[in-house]
Amino acid sequence: MMDSTRAWKYPLAVTLTAILVVGFIASPAFAASPHFYKTPTIVDNPNDSLTATFKAAGLGKLVTNVFLTSSGGVAYLACVDSGGAVSELLAFEPIQGLVTTVQPRNGNVAATVTIGPPPLPSASQVCADPSDTIEVIKITYDNVVLHIQQNSFDILTYNFGSVET
Repeated sequence: MMDSTRAWKYPLAVTLTAILVVGFIASPAFAASPHFYKTPTIVDNPNDSLTATFKAAGLGKLVTNVFLTSSGGVAYLACVDSGGAVSELLAFEPIQGLVTTVQPRNGNVAATVTIGPPPLPSASQVCADPSDTIEVIKITYDNVVLHIQQNSFDILTYNFGSVET
């Protein structure tokens, strides 16, 4: 005959073990210690886009998605015609760069990702004379963030702050 204390301990142990097993199987597999090997760098390109380069380690074996985001910003434009230039200031909405998918090798990833330039209007949309041409003076991207994701979750980010071209 089983004593009453032992009778309830066995089903409880089985239930707790099952919960733990399901929890480990259902949870995303995160790397133990994702970190940047060196501080990521960012440069502005001749077309007013931005490119970030980085090396990261501790990412495990999962396929990794990498991209840049910006919370918005301001484009300084000039309407240029034969009579001179008139400056325009144009705010833009948040944007995201293309997602680059990489497979870590020995838990490491090295990649380059680009964002921008944001969609800009044509001369006919912002200039008094539709025959003017648009010249970009500079673009300020606000809150530029490098995202490294596994299973659609950020496991590592780097905030470049505001970046000007």
